[in-house]
Amino acid sequence: MPERVVIVPYDSRWPAAYETERLRLTAALGPSGVAIHHVGSTAILGMPAKPVLDIVVECAEYPPTDTFCAAMAQLGYSHMGESHVSGRHWFRKGAPRTHHVHAVPVGGDVMRRQFGTCQRV
Repeated sequence: MPERVVIVPYDSRWPAAYETERLRLTAALGPSGVAIHHVGSTAILGMPAKPVLDIVVECAEYPPTDTFCAAMAQLGYSHMGESHVSGRHWFRKGAPRTHHVHAVPVGGDVMRRQFGTCQRV
């Protein structure tokens, strides 16, 4: 059964939660995670959102390697594959979900189409 989407008021802890996860991802992925971005509604100051952090990792190698996927699993993420979006592998964490990571190739079509306005962090 699909999870119900619930929109909540903006939570001022979301930027810090993203930064904590970014540091964890950076340490776990090393050079295979070229750039990491906070995207989606939780990244917009003051905007109500579903309480799930959306994070994009631009990958040095695409599709994600076994090493990349193992590092994500160590952080508690489940690999969902491309999940109907060619050029993007999706990972989720939490029950209920707390984080989504979208792994995309550096400069790929999905990055340009869906996340093109991200700033590099």
